[in-house]
Amino acid sequence: MGISKFIQLFGSQTLAGYGMILSMGSNHLPDDGPMPVTSRIGKTLRRRREELKLSQEEAARAAGISPMGLHFIETQQRYPTLDTVERLSKALNKPLAVVVV
Repeated sequence: MGISKFIQLFGSQTLAGYGMILSMGSNHLPDDGPMPVTSRIGKTLRRRREELKLSQEEAARAAGISPMGLHFIETQQRYPTLDTVERLSKALNKPLAVVVV
């Protein structure tokens, strides 16, 4: 799913909020307000990976990222680009819309 499809599904506000989190740095989260979508992504990906009984190494290889990168995403130490989330959702056979919502 490209960015234009993402905007169609979730609206530009969601994408803007996602971009704001990414631009603030990989470890920074806002101090107030609801939990941003980016902090839920790692939990959703990990839950799905475990359902499929895949190791981090297997899932990362399937998505074309490093196992350490996947570890950082799953533990909310780093926040992935939309492209990375899309590749992980495909590797884990989970629709992108389910991963980011």
